[in-house]
Amino acid sequence: MIFLHATDLRQVPFILTFGLFSGIGRAPLAIGDEKGKAYTRQIVARQLRKGWEIVVLGFDIPATWATEAEEPAGVGFDLVPSHQPPTLPPPLLEELATILPQGPGIVRAFVEWHREGRLVWLAPNHLDRSATLRVNETLVEVGILPASTLAELEEILDRGAKGQPSD
Repeated sequence: MIFLHATDLRQVPFILTFGLFSGIGRAPLAIGDEKGKAYTRQIVARQLRKGWEIVVLGFDIPATWATEAEEPAGVGFDLVPSHQPPTLPPPLLEELATILPQGPGIVRAFVEWHREGRLVWLAPNHLDRSATLRVNETLVEVGILPASTLAELEEILDRGAKGQPSD
Protein backbone atom coordinates (compact mmCIF):
# COMPACT_ATOMS: atom_id res chain seq x y z
CA MET A 1 0.00 0.00 0.00
CA ILE A 2 1.11 3.56 -0.57
CA PHE A 3 1.28 5.82 2.46
CA LEU A 4 2.01 9.55 2.21
CA HIS A 5 4.27 11.75 4.34
CA ALA A 6 4.48 15.55 4.00
CA THR A 7 7.94 16.85 4.84
CA ASP A 8 10.30 19.76 4.36
CA LEU A 9 12.19 19.41 1.08
CA ARG A 10 15.48 19.86 2.97
CA GLN A 11 14.78 16.65 4.91
CA VAL A 12 14.35 14.46 1.81
CA PRO A 13 18.11 13.69 1.42
CA PHE A 14 18.19 12.48 5.03
CA ILE A 15 15.11 10.30 4.54
CA LEU A 16 16.74 8.82 1.41
CA THR A 17 19.88 8.05 3.41
CA PHE A 18 18.61 7.16 6.89
CA GLY A 19 14.90 6.42 6.45
CA LEU A 20 11.87 7.92 8.14
CA PHE A 21 12.00 8.30 11.92
CA SER A 22 8.94 9.19 13.96
CA GLY A 23 7.56 8.97 17.46
CA ILE A 24 4.80 6.52 18.29
CA GLY A 25 1.59 8.53 18.39
CA ARG A 26 2.80 11.15 15.89
CA ALA A 27 0.80 9.92 12.85
CA PRO A 28 3.47 10.72 10.25
CA LEU A 29 1.68 8.86 7.46
CA ALA A 30 -1.61 9.26 5.62
CA ILE A 31 -3.17 6.50 3.55
CA GLY A 32 -2.72 7.18 -0.16
CA ASP A 33 -6.46 7.41 -0.90
CA GLU A 34 -8.33 10.59 -1.85
CA LYS A 35 -8.89 11.60 1.77
CA GLY A 36 -5.20 11.16 2.56
CA LYS A 37 -4.17 13.07 -0.56
CA ALA A 38 -6.51 15.93 0.37
CA TYR A 39 -5.04 16.00 3.86
CA THR A 40 -1.45 16.16 2.56
CA ARG A 41 -2.47 18.90 0.08
CA GLN A 42 -3.72 20.95 3.04
CA ILE A 43 -0.42 20.45 4.86
CA VAL A 44 1.61 21.49 1.81
CA ALA A 45 -0.52 24.59 1.17
CA ARG A 46 -0.45 25.66 4.83
CA GLN A 47 3.34 25.26 5.13
CA LEU A 48 4.01 26.98 1.82
CA ARG A 49 2.12 30.01 3.14
CA LYS A 50 4.64 30.02 6.01
CA GLY A 51 7.48 30.04 3.50
CA TRP A 52 8.54 26.39 3.89
CA GLU A 53 9.08 24.11 0.89
CA ILE A 54 7.01 21.06 1.71
CA VAL A 55 6.72 18.00 -0.52
CA VAL A 56 4.88 14.72 -0.17
CA LEU A 57 6.76 11.43 -0.10
CA GLY A 58 5.10 8.13 -1.02
CA PHE A 59 6.12 5.00 0.87
CA ASP A 60 5.19 1.52 -0.31
CA ILE A 61 4.77 -0.60 2.80
CA PRO A 62 2.51 -3.44 3.90
CA ALA A 63 -0.67 -2.23 5.58
CA THR A 64 0.30 -4.26 8.66
CA TRP A 65 3.29 -1.93 9.21
CA ALA A 66 0.98 0.97 9.99
CA THR A 67 -1.82 1.42 12.45
CA GLU A 68 -4.55 4.06 12.57
CA ALA A 69 -3.71 6.93 14.86
CA GLU A 70 -5.98 9.26 16.71
CA GLU A 71 -5.65 12.66 15.08
CA PRO A 72 -8.12 15.34 14.03
CA ALA A 73 -8.27 14.66 10.29
CA GLY A 74 -8.98 10.95 10.74
CA VAL A 75 -6.45 9.92 8.09
CA GLY A 76 -3.24 9.57 10.10
CA PHE A 77 -1.28 6.39 10.60
CA ASP A 78 1.59 5.50 12.93
CA LEU A 79 4.38 3.13 12.05
CA VAL A 80 4.18 -0.09 14.04
CA PRO A 81 7.13 -0.39 16.44
CA SER A 82 9.84 -2.78 15.31
CA HIS A 83 11.17 -5.48 17.62
CA GLN A 84 14.46 -3.64 18.02
CA PRO A 85 14.33 0.09 18.78
CA PRO A 86 16.07 2.03 16.01
CA THR A 87 19.39 3.72 16.63
CA LEU A 88 19.65 7.40 15.79
CA PRO A 89 22.61 8.00 13.47
CA PRO A 90 24.69 10.94 14.82
CA PRO A 91 25.24 12.38 11.30
CA LEU A 92 21.46 12.60 10.88
CA LEU A 93 21.04 14.51 14.13
CA GLU A 94 23.90 16.88 13.33
CA GLU A 95 22.58 17.65 9.85
CA LEU A 96 18.94 17.98 10.94
CA ALA A 97 19.95 20.51 13.62
CA THR A 98 21.15 22.87 10.86
CA ILE A 99 17.70 23.05 9.21
CA LEU A 100 16.14 26.17 10.64
CA PRO A 101 13.74 26.86 12.17
CA GLN A 102 12.39 23.37 12.86
CA GLY A 103 15.57 21.24 12.84
CA PRO A 104 16.67 21.66 16.47
CA GLY A 105 13.15 20.83 17.66
CA ILE A 106 13.07 17.70 15.51
CA VAL A 107 16.41 16.58 16.96
CA ARG A 108 15.15 17.12 20.53
CA ALA A 109 11.98 15.15 19.74
CA PHE A 110 13.92 12.25 18.17
CA VAL A 111 16.25 12.03 21.18
CA GLU A 112 13.32 12.16 23.61
CA TRP A 113 11.34 9.52 21.70
CA HIS A 114 14.42 7.29 21.57
CA ARG A 115 15.03 7.69 25.30
CA GLU A 116 11.38 6.87 26.04
CA GLY A 117 11.33 3.87 23.68
CA ARG A 118 8.75 5.54 21.40
CA LEU A 119 10.93 6.01 18.30
CA VAL A 120 9.97 4.04 15.18
CA TRP A 121 11.75 3.77 11.85
CA LEU A 122 11.00 2.97 8.22
CA ALA A 123 13.91 1.93 6.00
CA PRO A 124 14.73 4.28 3.11
CA ASN A 125 14.22 1.55 0.50
CA HIS A 126 10.45 1.83 1.05
CA LEU A 127 10.34 5.29 -0.49
CA ASP A 128 8.46 4.88 -3.77
CA ARG A 129 10.00 7.32 -6.23
CA SER A 130 7.24 7.07 -8.85
CA ALA A 131 4.44 7.50 -6.29
CA THR A 132 6.31 10.46 -4.80
CA LEU A 133 6.67 12.16 -8.17
CA ARG A 134 3.03 11.49 -9.13
CA VAL A 135 1.69 13.07 -5.94
CA ASN A 136 3.91 16.13 -6.27
CA GLU A 137 3.21 16.52 -10.00
CA THR A 138 -0.48 16.67 -9.12
CA LEU A 139 0.26 19.37 -6.54
CA VAL A 140 2.01 21.39 -9.27
CA GLU A 141 -0.88 20.84 -11.71
CA VAL A 142 -3.46 22.17 -9.24
CA GLY A 143 -1.27 25.18 -8.43
CA ILE A 144 -0.35 24.30 -4.86
CA LEU A 145 3.31 23.41 -5.33
CA PRO A 146 5.71 25.51 -7.43
CA ALA A 147 7.26 23.69 -10.39
CA SER A 148 10.70 24.71 -9.11
CA THR A 149 10.13 22.70 -5.90
CA LEU A 150 9.17 19.64 -7.96
CA ALA A 151 12.33 20.08 -10.05
CA GLU A 152 14.44 20.25 -6.89
CA LEU A 153 12.73 17.14 -5.52
CA GLU A 154 13.44 15.26 -8.75
CA GLU A 155 17.10 16.29 -8.53
CA ILE A 156 17.35 15.09 -4.92
CA LEU A 157 15.70 11.77 -5.81
CA ASP A 158 18.06 11.31 -8.79
CA ARG A 159 21.13 11.95 -6.61
CA GLY A 160 19.83 9.58 -3.98
CA ALA A 161 19.06 6.88 -6.51
CA LYS A 162 22.62 7.05 -7.79
CA GLY A 163 24.04 6.70 -4.30
CA GLN A 164 25.76 10.07 -4.43
CA PRO A 165 26.05 12.13 -1.27
CA SER A 166 23.21 14.59 -0.79
CA ASP A 167 23.69 18.22 0.16
